[in-house]
Parts: sequence; C-alpha cells; structure tokens
Amino acid sequence: MAEAIPNTECSSKKVSVTNSQQDKESNMSSDISAAVEKVKDEFDVALAKGSDEIDRISQQTGKFVRDNPGIALAGAAGLGLLVGLILAKRD
Repeated sequence: MAEAIPNTECSSKKVSVTNSQQDKESNMSSDISAAVEKVKDEFDVALAKGSDEIDRISQQTGKFVRDNPGIALAGAAGLGLLVGLILAKRD
C-alpha cells in the first residue's frame, strides 16, 4: 500500500496538468472562435457596404446612359477602338 500513495499523487499531478492544458486549449479555442466570428461579422458588413455601393454606381450609370445615349455610345466606341489597338500591337 505504501507504493499506491505515491502513484496516486503522481496520477493526480498528471490529471492536474492535463486539466490545465485542456483549460488553456479550451481558452485558446474560444479566443480563436471569437476572433473568427469578429472577422466574419466585419466581412459581412464590408460586403453589404460594397454591394450597396455597386448598386448605387450601377443605377447612376444606367441613368447617365439613358440621359446621354450619344455620349455613352461614343465612349463605348472609343474604348472598343482603344482596346482593339492595344490588342493589335501585341501580335
């Protein structure tokens, strides 16, 4: 029985260390989960703002084209010509 006591003490120390490690890992896991959740929330907000901005610009562009079809057509033709010249020089 004298040997059982030291083994029990050693075993309880191992359990104590293991519990401490589990607590640290649990805390780290919680911290990481919280950080990931925060980043996800911030990304969702940024995505919503970006989507709203794209919608606003799209509406403004559509209105400009409806109000100024000649300018829009000339701009599209000029852009097409410019892209064509750039691509022709690559050959």
